[in-house]
Amino acid sequence: MAVFSPRVVMAGSTMVLVTLVPASAHADLAPQYLPSATQVSYALRESPIWDRKLFNSAPLGSRPKGCKSTKPFNSAEQSLGAMYGPVDWTPSKMPSAKVNIYEFLTPDEAAAAVTSAASLVDSCGQSTEWFCRQCDGVITYWRRAVASPMVGEQSTSWVGRAAEISLSRYRTVVARKGNIVVAVTVWTSNSPGAKKLRYPRFNPPVANTARLAADILAAVP
Repeated sequence: MAVFSPRVVMAGSTMVLVTLVPASAHADLAPQYLPSATQVSYALRESPIWDRKLFNSAPLGSRPKGCKSTKPFNSAEQSLGAMYGPVDWTPSKMPSAKVNIYEFLTPDEAAAAVTSAASLVDSCGQSTEWFCRQCDGVITYWRRAVASPMVGEQSTSWVGRAAEISLSRYRTVVARKGNIVVAVTVWTSNSPGAKKLRYPRFNPPVANTARLAADILAAVP
């Protein structure tokens, strides 16, 4: 699962940006397979007033070089992604979520991607990646593997911290059904406007993150 910054703050209206990897003729992923903002906020037991921004992008680079968070999914035939967050947030609580859906040519290729995601966590316990230069899109991640919830036919999971213009804790679940892989990351962040910038005390709950991943897998044919 690709891990993205929670600093994509939602506005009152939805800006749409979709980037699809060229797909073979059999591919049938469509934006409607991504959950709505209401579905995400409900699954995470958060405020119902959330927004969604379709967003599917890979970091320009990473340090160490082989630690791009999207690397395990490079062989996908097609992918969709979206960022989610509350329309209104407070300096003490700034939750968000990132969802990616990947379609692979075969179930074996999808299974290899989930295994590769688990390997990335083991080999890249700390890394820095960037989505633009001379901007706030430079993020340092710390990751550690945790017991994976039972989601789909195969899954892996990790928790971590992220540092950029704010400090965050996050939980990621990557799960597979057939040739489809879903990657869900849920963030708990402190706003840059907080009086004292510090990491949140707790990681996002495993049950909520797993519930969201399971709901998305169930909706994809």
